[in-house]
Amino acid sequence: MRLLYDFFPLLAFFIAYKFYGIFPATAVIIVATMIQIAVHWVRKHRVSPVHLGTAALILVFGGVTLLLGDLLARKCLIARNGIKKNRTFNTFTSVNE
Repeated sequence: MRLLYDFFPLLAFFIAYKFYGIFPATAVIIVATMIQIAVHWVRKHRVSPVHLGTAALILVFGGVTLLLGDLLARKCLIARNGIKKNRTFNTFTSVNE
């Protein structure tokens, strides 16, 4: 049972990802992690440092994913295409010199 409790947010994430996509799955893992910490606090009156560290990482990176979402993906695509064009341009200019 402890194993299910520890992997509950990850399991919820994968189920949500399979049916709804990355952005709803990210929201699900954030909420599931907060529920996990709340349940642990109610039962033991303390929270494991591992759960707090995991929650901090999920909140930061999940929040960035939800806030920047499609915009970040577009920026990465534009940067990648720009690097490809720059390499091609440099290859042609160095051959002609």
